[in-house]
Order: sequence, then C-alpha cells, then structure tokens
Amino acid sequence: MLRTLWIRDGEPSEWKEGESSVRAAEPGERVWVDVSGPTADELAMLRERFDLHPVAIDSCLHVDQRPKLEEYRSQLFLVLHKLVVPSEPSEPLGSSELHAFIGDGYLITIQDAELPEVQTVRARLISEPTLRERGTVYAYYLVCERLAHFNFDALDALFDTIEDIEDSVLKQADDDALPELFAAKRRLAAARRLIVPQREVVSLLLESGTAFVDERARPYFRRVLDVLMRMSEAIDTQREILSNVLDAHLSLVSNRTNDIMKSLTLLSAIFLPLSFVTGFFGQNFTHLPFDNVALMWGGLAICLLVPAGMLVWFRSRKWL
Repeated sequence: MLRTLWIRDGEPSEWKEGESSVRAAEPGERVWVDVSGPTADELAMLRERFDLHPVAIDSCLHVDQRPKLEEYRSQLFLVLHKLVVPSEPSEPLGSSELHAFIGDGYLITIQDAELPEVQTVRARLISEPTLRERGTVYAYYLVCERLAHFNFDALDALFDTIEDIEDSVLKQADDDALPELFAAKRRLAAARRLIVPQREVVSLLLESGTAFVDERARPYFRRVLDVLMRMSEAIDTQREILSNVLDAHLSLVSNRTNDIMKSLTLLSAIFLPLSFVTGFFGQNFTHLPFDNVALMWGGLAICLLVPAGMLVWFRSRKWL
C-alpha cells in the first residue's frame, strides 16, 4: 500500500492513498511517501518520479539487507531493522526491515511489512502540526527513535531470559540447560549483527556532513545514537555473562562427575579387602574353609571392621 503526506507551511495535511498524489516536491513543499509491501511497479514509479538510484531501488526488492547507509548524488539510502523475538526460546531471532530515502524535500519509507512504529509516527504528524513543521528529516528521526526503543525493550526481554537461565544453571547443573544456553547465545549473536551496524549507520549519518540532515536535526539523531550505543554495550555485557554461565555450567557438571567418580572409587576401595578376605578363606583346600564356628565369626568380624576402619580413615583424610 502506498500513502503520501504533503507538508505545506500553515496548511492542514492528510494521508492520501494511491499513486496519483506522488510527485517530486516543489519549493516550499515537503512530502513523505510511505510504502508497505511494495511491488516492482511501485518501486519503478518512485524511481522515475524522485530520480532514485537504481542500485538502491534494487536493494528494496530484496528483504535481506544488512543495516547500512549509502550516499548518492541526490539522496541518502538507509536500511534499519526491527528485532522480532519469537515466543519459543528455541526459535532464532528475526527482524523486519525499514528502507528509507532522504532527499531534498522528501522522505520515502519502504516496509516489507507494516510496522506499528511507522503507523504511530504517521498518526502523530496528523494530530500534532508542530511536528510536521519540523520537516521530513525530523519525521524520520521519530521513526528511528521508536524503532530504537522497541529494540531496547526486545533486548530487555531477552536479557531477562538469560537471567532465568543463569539462575537455573547455578541452582542445578543439568544438561537440559545446554540447549537453552546455546539458543540464547545464537539470539545474542543475531541481535549484535543487527544493532551494531545500526549504530554505525546513525554515526555515519551524523558525520557525513550531508545537506539533508541539518544542524537542527543532528541533536535528535545523537539521542538515537546514544540508545544504540547503550544497546551495543548491553549486548556485549550479556554475551560475556552468558559465556561465564556456560563455563560455570561446565564446571558444575565436571565437579558432579568428579564426585561420582570419587564415590565409586571409594566404594571399590572398601570392597577390595572384603574380596580378598572372602576369596582367600573361601578356597577349597585342607583346613580351608575353617570348620570352626569361632573362626567363622572372626571372619565376619573382619569383614565388618575392615570397611568401618577404612571409612573412618577416609573421613579423617577428608575424602568423604
């Protein structure tokens, strides 16, 4: 679906659907064209009417772009991502792409799927005329800000999951925690691949010196950059914590294995003299086994006293 918002100073604005209202802006005009689920014909029309670069238009046809900023002669092309956290912990982290063109007097946003963050900004521009007067670059800042805060909330939910995994691992060294640990590591790696490049995109936008982002807009994008930097640092911190949790889990499993082996070794050591006593006195030779009740009770006493003595000795050496 294609929607257009024309912004003229002192005049009311409304969103119009269809291609009929799409054209390049005249002096004193600004226009925001928002497209969701674009077709090849719609992109070709936008390319023709706004003189968009064909390489950038071709990128819009493929929903597999990494976050980036490309500067062309008459426009900027930007790609940002919205994190999509599945409800199942075992499922990989997903994302939705937002492509944007910023040029002289126009903003074009292209969504592979309708994003609520863009819908909210569209509605705010209609209800708050002062926001429209700040121009299309400010409108793009509002979209970036909402995407950044949504991604931060999504990361917080992921961090809460990691804390739950950490608590369960430290309480019980169970191999069932390994799939959850590795799934969380994969999600963190995917989040880092999306968030860190977006930080670089906004940083390049501030450092590019392009005329499309004037000095009035730069402080706002610095706020977005600050949020993205905090997200990047939080991801790195959580990755380190998750690695430590994995090391702790492996250490607990190793200690549990060592305890089991120690118990089995001590049990074998206890039964070793018993095996010797019963094997020796159980031989079928003359005078063996003893045909004497007292000696029988003596043998039984040895079988009881030797393990008891070994247990006392093990405890004195703090092996038990």
